[in-house]
Amino acid sequence: MFDIFERVNRTGTKLNQQEMRNALYQGSATLLLNNLAESEEFELATGKALKSDTRMRGKYFLNRFLAFYLYFDGKLQNLEGNAYKYRGDIDELLGLTLDYINALPQEEIDKLERMTKDALEKSYYYLGGDAFRKQGGEKKTPINMNIFEAIVYAMTFVPSADSKIKKSVEQYIQQMLESNNFLESIGNHRDGVKKVTERFKMAGEI
Repeated sequence: MFDIFERVNRTGTKLNQQEMRNALYQGSATLLLNNLAESEEFELATGKALKSDTRMRGKYFLNRFLAFYLYFDGKLQNLEGNAYKYRGDIDELLGLTLDYINALPQEEIDKLERMTKDALEKSYYYLGGDAFRKQGGEKKTPINMNIFEAIVYAMTFVPSADSKIKKSVEQYIQQMLESNNFLESIGNHRDGVKKVTERFKMAGEI
């Protein structure tokens, strides 16, 4: 269905991939992404950089985070009902995630929303509004989607607003962002299996 939609989409005003997903997977999942993208937690954590987003970039970042969170938590299944194995097809993974969320009972969706908002709130508390940008240089860089998904994932394991560990969390995150392994994982072919596994392994270890 996604492939057919993409072909039809080649004429006229071309939709990006996330806009196509928004059209094809209407339901609880797209409502969840909308609620998260418009939340105060997302706005603060991203430094309001995506406040005027008109091409669903914020929803794309959130879709990616939820996809990898659910994947590494072992929640996603393939069409045969077996554990889903990511093989580098990010569009397949993101679509599967939206299908999965659409099929969840509302209380489970509410849990996902609270978990994501909590992780965003912790990102802002521990790291501030520039947490998801590459550091260095005189100009402020755009928010990096791979840094976003890795840090928000790491924050799902970090205690809420604890001043005793604030400095340590900052240092661990900084070490990850500056490490050669992480920088390589967000370079070329960043959605490849090896690079995805590497950066989420590093984020989970924090």
